Amino acid sequence: MNYSFVKKQQVLQATVGMSERAADRAQAFPHWTISDWRKNKEDILAFVGSEKTLSRAPGRPESVPVGIELITYMKDTRQDWFLLTARSMAVFVRESYPEWLQMYVGDKKNASTAYESCSGVLLTAIIAG
Repeated sequence: MNYSFVKKQQVLQATVGMSERAADRAQAFPHWTISDWRKNKEDILAFVGSEKTLSRAPGRPESVPVGIELITYMKDTRQDWFLLTARSMAVFVRESYPEWLQMYVGDKKNASTAYESCSGVLLTAIIAG
């Protein structure tokens, strides 16, 4: 279940000085929920924004200029009875859109983060397309 930052802040302030077990009973929230909130206490209490906000996820998804072309590539590959893999799709994007790929992965902290992020964006583009 998702709770607003305001609700999280209220629960954290009401349970100051309590043990985890006492806080669970007093607030009627699952143990792990309050435990996770306590781990992220500084971020939750420092949040300033809409009271309806459930998370800090951005409101607008990233745009991918390769979405339609990637779907066409996938259909053509399947139609020709070739094996379609994530690697082959990544190679297609790397060869067809090197400027976009460099720009996209340029601000990521490391190669692993860039790969995961790019995979997620491409998957979203495929699903949305």
